[in-house]
Amino acid sequence: MKKLFFTYTIFALICLLTSGCAASMKSNKVGIGQNLPCNINNNQNKIVQQSNKPISPQLGDLANFINTYNKMLSNNDAMLIADVIMRVSNYHRVDYRVVTALVAIESGFNPCAKSPSGAMGLGQLMPTTARGLNVNNPFDPNDNLNGAVKLLRSHLESYQGDINFALAAYKMGSGTVSRRGINQSTTIGYIKKIRSIYDRVP
Repeated sequence: MKKLFFTYTIFALICLLTSGCAASMKSNKVGIGQNLPCNINNNQNKIVQQSNKPISPQLGDLANFINTYNKMLSNNDAMLIADVIMRVSNYHRVDYRVVTALVAIESGFNPCAKSPSGAMGLGQLMPTTARGLNVNNPFDPNDNLNGAVKLLRSHLESYQGDINFALAAYKMGSGTVSRRGINQSTTIGYIKKIRSIYDRVP
């Protein structure tokens, strides 16, 4: 009888430990859209409207514009991207409408965007450019746009505030613009598209 009780006790302990491990493994399992480098749907990034700090009409209008441009985004994602654009643009002293238009053309407001050439994130930063700008995670909206707007600001300073040359340098690289100017049809088309969207940004 003692032997049987001992056997059942061992069996029960094994079951308990096994179920505990299984539960632990299940809870740590990565699901679709979780823990991904470009995922912006997490609790840390969500913008929660506080009763004492309402979302400004300007931020709301920009989020609606972004959401209309990219209907795949949730309302929260669009709000997050709008908030990052406003904050980073103010910090680097760049017109947020220019930044919005640039992001629209570069990535369509898709933080997970990656081009065949390897450009990444909202501002489509190349790996070497991202490293040079100290961008650790190019698929994080904050990190990416801080680097992208910082780069645009440096081009504006290099070309004495000429937005056409700054945008051309962002697209083609400052070395190419210095050698060839902005007469290439692709560069001119790029600037025209950004200007067209700029006029519609609220």
